[in-house]
Amino acid sequence: MVSAVFHSPLDTTPVPLTAKSKENPARAVVASPKVVAAKSDPPGAGAERLPFDWRGLWLKVLPPVAGVALLVGVWFLLTLKSTSFPTPGQTFEAAIRSTKRDRTTRASAGTS
Repeated sequence: MVSAVFHSPLDTTPVPLTAKSKENPARAVVASPKVVAAKSDPPGAGAERLPFDWRGLWLKVLPPVAGVALLVGVWFLLTLKSTSFPTPGQTFEAAIRSTKRDRTTRASAGTS
């Protein structure tokens, strides 16, 4: 579809037919795919171990970390002068207190 939009039919040049393809044009168009059987080696049988691709890890980790950092930064800036809305630090402290309280409650009740 894209090629139909961006390329006019005048840009293309026809492919000349060879002597064999003039006899049977259908055969010239259809190419027979070559099937190559994959050699199956048992794991650890002399196969080289590929190095870990750190670039792929950074492309998957960096955007979410940057997004969370941006969110917390904007939240911090918006709550600088606010007295009713908690800052990210206050929210983090409340979450830690709540987690500690829940753990001590479960430990005293005998469940874990």
